[in-house]
Amino acid sequence: MWWMRRAPGGQLLLGVALLALSAGGEDQDSTAADIFVAQDGTLHINSTGRVLLNGVDIMAELSNLRAFFDEHPSVTWQKPEQNILGRFDGGVRWVATGDLDEDGFPDVLYVVLESRTAYWRRNLGDETFAAPVPMNDPSTPVLTLHVSDLDADGHLDVLGTGIANNTVLWFRNQGNGTLAAGTVIASTAGGIHLATADLNGDGHLDIIQATYRTRVLNVFLSKGQAGSFDAPRMLSGSGSCAALWAADLDEDEHVDLLTGDFDGTALVWFRNLGNGTFAPPQLISNSCGAVASAVAVDLDADGSVDVLCASYSNGTILWYRGLGGGRFSEPLLISDVLVQPTNIQVADMDKDGRLDLLATSSTNDTIVWYRQTNVGAFSQAISISDAGDRVFTLAVADLRATGNLDVLSASFNDGKVAWYRNQGDWAWRARFY
Repeated sequence: MWWMRRAPGGQLLLGVALLALSAGGEDQDSTAADIFVAQDGTLHINSTGRVLLNGVDIMAELSNLRAFFDEHPSVTWQKPEQNILGRFDGGVRWVATGDLDEDGFPDVLYVVLESRTAYWRRNLGDETFAAPVPMNDPSTPVLTLHVSDLDADGHLDVLGTGIANNTVLWFRNQGNGTLAAGTVIASTAGGIHLATADLNGDGHLDIIQATYRTRVLNVFLSKGQAGSFDAPRMLSGSGSCAALWAADLDEDEHVDLLTGDFDGTALVWFRNLGNGTFAPPQLISNSCGAVASAVAVDLDADGSVDVLCASYSNGTILWYRGLGGGRFSEPLLISDVLVQPTNIQVADMDKDGRLDLLATSSTNDTIVWYRQTNVGAFSQAISISDAGDRVFTLAVADLRATGNLDVLSASFNDGKVAWYRNQGDWAWRARFY
């Protein structure tokens, strides 16, 4: 039985009563279902029971279809356009973001590899950016950047370090995005990564520097005055430190340090004893291969911090589930399809409350997204871009203040700094609930 009428405003409604029959033809149960087409063209089926079409359970089939799309989301996916912020001879090594001028739109920072020059570009809020502003001069070259309010004055500062210059530079934000000239706050050798955290609980941010050539982590404890730090405390035993992350790995309310060996296979962490001193390195795994990137977050939202690593040599992304108290599971494979991955980032890209994973492949020239479809379960790789040539690093930020996180990349061979718009168009999933 069916009916059709026009609703106020001209909307055409189509209704039908569906009858479920037994194999013998006798009525077993009848469930009324309303079917109508909305003005936007959406077909609505409202039913409290099963919906059968030619004997096929439509809701069961839709459930199967939803599961398929969860596992293979790239079927309905269209890669976003690559928006190029700049292109430089000699390649781009690093990209980072931070709202330096406090206008509500994250600005973009990057390092040109050949000149070892850092730049920042003001985000104008309309998907355009101001001209690049150089941050350092040739006498103080940098390789990587870290954005943090180092002096707790409410303005985001920038730290820089590099293998060649043997220093840690502080670019103090004087307000409204005006950065002071770089001040040398430490002199050490071989810096490749930076992090900041309050390591001794005194309310001041300390600095951690990972070194590649000298194979140590340097810890600089703040003296409590802006830009003033103790001599470095060197943590050794981790190999060539090509990754660095600061997080409370054992839930004792002290920030620990995670790093990995690019020349070897070890992924280790240093337990913070509570006063800015650290226990010897504890091994998480010695089967990672060359660790290119590592992240420590509570990926499965169980209250324990997990560890992820990207292996440059093995082409794998591995997940070590936190078991509590600084213990970790055997590795769980998330991906083995990337060739020489160089960077991973974790963020909730589709706003479903679950953290997703982004990764680069320097040889495949790809940026991919692994969507967490259920707790601890990830989709196949979804391609965000294959338009970069040897993509090296990623950053994630809501560049347009829309509530959707966009992706940025720095690539080596073609010298591109680029960003990729997140349209937030995953509404198709609602059709299968």
